[in-house]
Amino acid sequence: MKTIRFGVLGAAKINNAVIPAMHAAAHIECVAIGTENPDKAKAQAQKLEVAKICSYQELLETDIDAVYIPLPNHLHLPWALKALEAGKHVYVEKPMGLTPNEVEQILDSASAKKLLAMEGFMYRHHPQFYRAREIINSGQLGEIRLIRSSFSFTLEQPENIRWVRSFGGGALYDLGCYCINSTLLLLGETPTSAKASARIGGVTAPEQHSDLTTSAILEFNNAQAVFECSIAMPNRQHLEVVGSKGILELPEFVHPSSEIGTVMLNGATEKTIQYNRYQRLLEHFALVANNEAELEFGLPSHSTNPLAQAKVIAMVQEAMGYEL
Repeated sequence: MKTIRFGVLGAAKINNAVIPAMHAAAHIECVAIGTENPDKAKAQAQKLEVAKICSYQELLETDIDAVYIPLPNHLHLPWALKALEAGKHVYVEKPMGLTPNEVEQILDSASAKKLLAMEGFMYRHHPQFYRAREIINSGQLGEIRLIRSSFSFTLEQPENIRWVRSFGGGALYDLGCYCINSTLLLLGETPTSAKASARIGGVTAPEQHSDLTTSAILEFNNAQAVFECSIAMPNRQHLEVVGSKGILELPEFVHPSSEIGTVMLNGATEKTIQYNRYQRLLEHFALVANNEAELEFGLPSHSTNPLAQAKVIAMVQEAMGYEL
């Protein structure tokens, strides 16, 4: 099978997790970092053992097969389209776009060019989610009545782009997307309606303030989902699935400690194996790019495909009276 040669757009902090996974993954190679900050990229490239540093545009002209895009959220659309136009597959950090229309543009471009566009939800490639889905599908929980999730941390750096609304900042885009995506994954359907409330604020000019904390209720055909996310609360992450016969909990549903997942069924704890979620995602990316496998989560018919995800985020934004 062909090795997929990646270039990375930008020297983002998340590269410290993703690029080592590229080195470890089968049939994946990281060959270059495109940058507008050579000093920052040079230090990162040396640390992460990436041979080439170049400009964004030069990266797209390099002999690579795919582009990883961990840029600020508002830059996902233009650079994904440029990468696809250059004939490269794209792995775009979540959220793929700020609106359903942006996501649709990326997916339509990828489809027209017969290229792969994958959204970077690494959490669902961890064995704890495969185990959670197995338990739900087995019927041990009975009929699913409620999914409750929380994800938060305290954002302290005043220069961080998460403070800026027009850059796609705020808790919903950064953290709430995981709550939404995991709910869609476990229920296998999309909601019919939403109610939501948000506290808006920040360190930028008032017109650029983003949602610091968002709480929402999603209504499904036979279940409810409740979530809250915040960039102004202590670190916390938890997901609970309540059925008519039992309760399933994932205490660290996005970032399991030491990559070892924990699944709790009716209070009994089960550990899943240690696994690098980014490596599993990248190995799946290589299989799909080589036409050796079908997309596991991104097909149009799947409840967690990028467009379905974007539509639910938009539904929550409308319910909380939030506009970019």
